[in-house]
Amino acid sequence: LAEAHFYQNDPDPALTYFSKGVDSYQSRNFFFAKENFQKALDYQPDNFIFRGYLSTTLTNIGVDYFNSSKPGTAVDYFMQSLSVFPVNLEALYDLMIGNIVLGNFEQSAAVAKDII
Repeated sequence: LAEAHFYQNDPDPALTYFSKGVDSYQSRNFFFAKENFQKALDYQPDNFIFRGYLSTTLTNIGVDYFNSSKPGTAVDYFMQSLSVFPVNLEALYDLMIGNIVLGNFEQSAAVAKDII
């Protein structure tokens, strides 16, 4: 899929990077997926799909850090995810939980209000 970078005989680097990102994402290589989704978004900054995939990838990186007992780094990734796609409910929920673990109860409550 990632090598199919021609669409109607016209090369489209955004789609090439996006395809590589999807391949990496499916392999759970989230850091490489993040790089490729970001490059695709650089070509097409208003592309809703590219934003969604990048945001989801950043959230998954954060979850991996959270599960590795690194909640501070996880929270950073959840916030990055929300900067790309502010309505990512999974990132909001994870940010709320991460802040609880860090003892940032007021920040967690503020995130909960955003979810509600």
